[in-house]
Amino acid sequence: MNHAGRGRPVVALHLSYFTENFGDLLLFEVYARWIREALPGALVVAPAAPVEVRRWLGADGFGWRAAARAGAFVYGGGGYFGPAKTESSAWYWRNARRHVPTGVLARILGRPWTVNGVGVGPIANPVFRRATIALFRGARHATVRDQESLDQLLAWGLPPGHVRATADAVLGLVPGDIPVAARTEADADLGDALGQRRIGIHLPARAPAQAEAVLAMCASLLAADPAIRFVVLRDTHVGSAGPPAGSLGAAVLARFPGRASFTPYRSPWQFTALVAALDGVITNQLHVGIVALACGRPVFSLAAHPKTARLYRQLGAPWRSVRLWELGGVDLPALARRALLDPPGTLVPEEVRRAATENRERLARFLAEAWPG
Repeated sequence: MNHAGRGRPVVALHLSYFTENFGDLLLFEVYARWIREALPGALVVAPAAPVEVRRWLGADGFGWRAAARAGAFVYGGGGYFGPAKTESSAWYWRNARRHVPTGVLARILGRPWTVNGVGVGPIANPVFRRATIALFRGARHATVRDQESLDQLLAWGLPPGHVRATADAVLGLVPGDIPVAARTEADADLGDALGQRRIGIHLPARAPAQAEAVLAMCASLLAADPAIRFVVLRDTHVGSAGPPAGSLGAAVLARFPGRASFTPYRSPWQFTALVAALDGVITNQLHVGIVALACGRPVFSLAAHPKTARLYRQLGAPWRSVRLWELGGVDLPALARRALLDPPGTLVPEEVRRAATENRERLARFLAEAWPG
């Protein structure tokens, strides 16, 4: 099969790239690299990416016309087949509009597609649930990023053996995968902090009720190690001059002016390099924690979404993640000290890292079948 531009194979890559979300943009870069390595000379196009995020995607083309030339379609990693933060009907309908048409186009054109390393379910909306099941049934290959996602698909009636449970693709990242230019930029942004333990604070959520608990946690970390310096992070260009007003990150800057500073966001790879250069991270976002763990940096997660708990259960460390909205009743300082200052055991078990790299192997197999020889 050789549906291509000027003889070059074209692959349509779909993820949840509808806002400037760090995790989704990084996943696009990871999958685009995998495609180009498995299929030298391939053109990677993003069928549904909106204009406002295209400058941050390393794609060779955009839109449905570009996708119509594709010889194969790839649904890359992310949690877009998973649950909403709240059971909002509008959220499910929005996700159906965003993520189903790519598969419909592939089916109309008679092109093969794969679903690779995604999180699945529960999905309360019956229309989106049926569409998700159909996408998995029609996929040439399919992997999901945890056992809970696989159990959900089996409960929906997918045949055993049709889908494999792996792990999030970014868990296979190693520091050497980060471009040298991004690492240089991140080092310059961090500046000279020799002899200090740099702990990233990535808490853009506005949660006034949780502020005092978070500040007490940070004070406890400083008491345990006076060499700590907090580096407040933001993973978007929107308002990148500082953390959002009223956010937990802003509260940390205000409470510890001599021990905290803000470092700007520049690009998905620069932010990845930034997280990898720190000595630990406190975050409420899934992929910020995944990048840190993959690069050997301990994490304490104040999770803003129920999907985050799946990751830490998969890693055998559920205590690393506490729901941001349920901080009362837990010894937050003790958990943070355990997670960041004296982390026990291996951050990413070897079997989980191998499962993450299996996504790459299965994607390469799918592309080899689409373009044999």
